[in-house]
Amino acid sequence: MSVRIEGESLLGTRDEQQDYYLYRVADDVSMAVVCDGMGGMQGGAVASELACVTLKEDMKKALPIEDYSTFLKKEALRLDEKVFELVDNKGQWLGAGTTITTVLIQKNEMYFMSVGDSRMYISRNDDMIPLNREHNYRLQLDCMLENHQISKEGYESELKGSEALISYLGMGNISIMDVNQKPFILENGDKILLCSDGITKVFSEEEIRDIMTMQKSPKELVTIIRKRIHSKKIKSQDNTTYVIVEYREGEA
Repeated sequence: MSVRIEGESLLGTRDEQQDYYLYRVADDVSMAVVCDGMGGMQGGAVASELACVTLKEDMKKALPIEDYSTFLKKEALRLDEKVFELVDNKGQWLGAGTTITTVLIQKNEMYFMSVGDSRMYISRNDDMIPLNREHNYRLQLDCMLENHQISKEGYESELKGSEALISYLGMGNISIMDVNQKPFILENGDKILLCSDGITKVFSEEEIRDIMTMQKSPKELVTIIRKRIHSKKIKSQDNTTYVIVEYREGEA
């Protein structure tokens, strides 16, 4: 079996790159992580890099991991605290934050964790499904509407602020995260996309599905995504990061 991973970050029209990603391909555990930082004075860039690098280092130190779900839950809390405590070179609190999406793959078992509104999707054959939720005000509104805690009219009037995050690393004592309890069993040819919201604000889920269900390698898909983003010629393009993981059986 083998895992192949490719990724890329685009600056867009922003002055600073606040996204950060990294990955690890190894015989024991492979991983990929994408973070989308936020905060002025380079705070977002510092937060996203800190979260990615710390997670990778902590995972390597923890191997072999007996309970991946527990590890990822504890790690989300640890990363939240570390980002929350960030200060500048004068010792002033940065008030920075970052989203995170990550997958850990051992043999054919995948575990994932996310906090914030960066997304993860898995494609299999001709279909694609989301693995996580966007932790924003819309999620809270949807729950309130489902539980009859808000009227349809009240719901619609609140949608203007629906993109505001209600969970992210650095807010302190996070309570909302997505972590799978049981392993997601991968099948030959499965592909996973981890991406910052620079992707989901540009492409519809149908467009993402069209790309991810192509019979292309991760490297080819990264190129396709870049070209399609550039072809849209968006005047205000956010930082955009995308990492594609492919699982293959019977290959060295």
